[in-house]
Amino acid sequence: MEKPIIDEMFELIVRGELEKLESISRPEDAIHIRSIVSTSNNGGVNLAIDLEEITSLAPWITPIFHGPKLYLMSASTALQSSISGGKSNITIDWSFSFDSNVAEKVRAYVNHENINSADQERVITLIRLKNKYSLQTDLIPFLFENLRLSRNDTKNDRPLNTILAFKKLDHLDLKAFEKNPKKPLFQCDEEDLIKSSIKTYEDLVNAKEVKNREHKALFTQVILFELAIIWLKRPSNSETAFRDLIDFCVLHLKKLPKYELLLSLKFLENPTKIRFFGPLSGVSKKLTKELRGMAWDISHMRSLETLSTASNHGSFFIPFFVSFDERFSEILKQHQIQFLLMDDRLKRMQSATPSEMYLQQKINSCMSQKVLQEMTHLKSEERRQHKTPTFELEHILYQQEKILEQLVEDTRANRSKT
Repeated sequence: MEKPIIDEMFELIVRGELEKLESISRPEDAIHIRSIVSTSNNGGVNLAIDLEEITSLAPWITPIFHGPKLYLMSASTALQSSISGGKSNITIDWSFSFDSNVAEKVRAYVNHENINSADQERVITLIRLKNKYSLQTDLIPFLFENLRLSRNDTKNDRPLNTILAFKKLDHLDLKAFEKNPKKPLFQCDEEDLIKSSIKTYEDLVNAKEVKNREHKALFTQVILFELAIIWLKRPSNSETAFRDLIDFCVLHLKKLPKYELLLSLKFLENPTKIRFFGPLSGVSKKLTKELRGMAWDISHMRSLETLSTASNHGSFFIPFFVSFDERFSEILKQHQIQFLLMDDRLKRMQSATPSEMYLQQKINSCMSQKVLQEMTHLKSEERRQHKTPTFELEHILYQQEKILEQLVEDTRANRSKT
């Protein structure tokens, strides 16, 4: 089996061997590849929205790409550039996604409910930016966090009510808003919007994509639980702990999940430095609950990465994420994407953060002999196609939770004695 050209190109870029890209093994396959590369060079593309203004006014809005500018490349842009002497027209779409906390604050604001002044000002700033730049909003991230709740409890109307609130924002009375932004008014037929919201909700609640995202969050939860178990057992050093986690991922889950491993490595090397992992480093009494919430947060980043591969006739898609959770915003900014390769024919992608080379070096140096035997190209392809069934992940979680709760109890008891 030949290695896909996207993997060959990715490895060359990570190693900095850019001159070898001109002599890749199958250049005819490269016409199907689009790429987005973060850059600070003046030759990079500016978006039609002012990123500096947005991130200064709203530091809780995080672009998925490191930026501040981007190189956007595809067969189409290369052809245009060749014909025009270096110029090409690029269609760029973008959307702003929200976690459930932000979505809940927007819902409360639209319905004139009481929220604290800081959150109210954030929502008002968000709406002003939305109006100024005609920002598109993506409801999926907060919905896939919450739809499972209404699926289990039919009386839970929060997802439906939040969909309605976001739809009402498209009918905001702008003049009234500028006069009194704390009491928004809307020019719409609410009954029609309710019907539209119900249809949106019903289309999504059992959608395949939502189920896939829920599965990814469950997968991430299993990894975080295992990380916590390994760390609470007091490994001799971070390399030993990382080796154990790699073993678990490759030998038991049949995956090598780079993003989750990168975050885990950063935690293991300095447990108190990353605030996002505060519940684990502080051994929270409700650690299992906290880890579940953290898994949903990490899965948002995974979903945005997938979303960024979307294209309409060669266009590029740039997602942003909005979260009022400072710990989560902080870790997002620390691990933005440096470059992304997309093969539109194979429906395959490869992405890298600025820590990609360091991560690969640590993974390679910490692999056990058993894992090294699993690193052939054929077995890597098998891992890419493998998907652990939901029931199996739930069974693993059940076993992990019992172990983890006992470790938390023992660790907290020992700490209270010192």
